Amino acid sequence: MSTAIKSRMGIGSLRLEGGGLVTVGAETRRTDQEGVFLSLNRADFLAAVETECGVRLVPADALVIDRAELPPVTLAGSLPWPTVSANLPVNVTCIQAFRPDLRADEAIQMALAWLALAEYLAAHLPTPPVGEADVEALAGLMPIVNGLPAWAVARRMLATGRVSVTR
Repeated sequence: MSTAIKSRMGIGSLRLEGGGLVTVGAETRRTDQEGVFLSLNRADFLAAVETECGVRLVPADALVIDRAELPPVTLAGSLPWPTVSANLPVNVTCIQAFRPDLRADEAIQMALAWLALAEYLAAHLPTPPVGEADVEALAGLMPIVNGLPAWAVARRMLATGRVSVTR
């Protein structure tokens, strides 16, 4: 199998050949026949395309998922852990056994939700554990906030990693 890409100047072509080679041929102006050839290793050529064009080439049978297709991940309400905001047939915060009535589109949505959660967790590294002494020290400095006990607010503030207690 061979695929040729014509030059936009009309004086040559790029040919991808089945033997793992990329052949670049340029026609001479005098005879209109391909007169100059350059053969490259296909893997080297494709690596250069990836590097120079900022793309990632994948096999034709690869599953490619655009990050824009992933459901959003948020910190929901007072829960200290992330949840996936998606219209899913099941709750993705727990692993469920296979259901015989599970449809393929439902399974795909579940997989996308898990992938979104994994991407979120990779981007939001865990914060160091919160010490009880730090929670008590910070809680002692503040009143009840929005009906929540001071220790709950203090724990959430410390868990962000942006607040610390200095003694």
